Amino acid sequence: MNSEKYAVVFDTNSYRNLIRYTSFEDIEASIAQLKEKEARKNIMAKATPVVASEMLANLAGPGKSPHYDDCLKGLIAMANHCCEEAENTMHIIPLPYLHLAINFFEVSPPYAELITKNMAGVIGDFKIDYLKAVEGHLLKETFTKLKDYIDGEEPRWIREVESFIELARHEALKSNPSINGKDLRDKMLEFIDSGLFVPRISMAIIFSLAKSLQIKMSGIEPATKGWILPQMFPLSVAFYQWICRKIVMDNIDLRNKKSRETRWNWRWDYEVSFLMNDHLLNGRIVLLVTSDKDMTKMLKKYGYGGRVMDLNKYIEFLDI
Repeated sequence: MNSEKYAVVFDTNSYRNLIRYTSFEDIEASIAQLKEKEARKNIMAKATPVVASEMLANLAGPGKSPHYDDCLKGLIAMANHCCEEAENTMHIIPLPYLHLAINFFEVSPPYAELITKNMAGVIGDFKIDYLKAVEGHLLKETFTKLKDYIDGEEPRWIREVESFIELARHEALKSNPSINGKDLRDKMLEFIDSGLFVPRISMAIIFSLAKSLQIKMSGIEPATKGWILPQMFPLSVAFYQWICRKIVMDNIDLRNKKSRETRWNWRWDYEVSFLMNDHLLNGRIVLLVTSDKDMTKMLKKYGYGGRVMDLNKYIEFLDI
């Protein structure tokens, strides 16, 4: 693997677990050692806005989150891990929304660019002086704003997923409106696995993107772009197919307590898994470090198992 160049992305829990038992004073030195090993493997660390947002939101009040210290340490680790010392540059990957807007409509929305630029600056603040960073962003209400965004975005996204489940239910009932129970579930799974479900989701994503950009499409443009999307960014659509299948197969209630505490986090897993495709990222193959079992299973199913590993395996890989 040494002849290849790689970009590694850590998810939230990987950063938290990486320095869980490291003191604040020793984080910088610990990350420096990690980067030395990565350099020997031609690996460059890249931050993502969603991972930073999840950790920053845990610094919001009132009260202290049980994950406060881990997330603060994780932010310091990310800041040191993803910063290019020589150029004083924060390596950060733009939001999937920006990738899609540029590739499908040749538009780069200024506000989306600004989100990435601002997030790079916020992360960088935790490298310079994390105590001042905390104090400054408390005054700016950065943490609270991000927490409010996450708290509002998760239920919105769940409603979107539910609409795709309802689509499968509607299609399953077309041939026999009276079926229910296992027979209905089997028909829904049949539709999800068919060649009809993915194009419908793909076009829904394209329509939503065009609407947000205030772009009107005509003729066969929606169908054409909808066909190209899963070819160019496979997980942008396959992620929805995988979780919809899981929801139907396991009869998951997306509104119960367990789902709110765990499965609603799929919204952010989508942002991270989006990066896994057959294209190079600035000339580098993307590696993902995560211990998330659902995401790992999904990436393996769609052929990306060789590029995802948990933290322990990644550390072992660096020591080979």
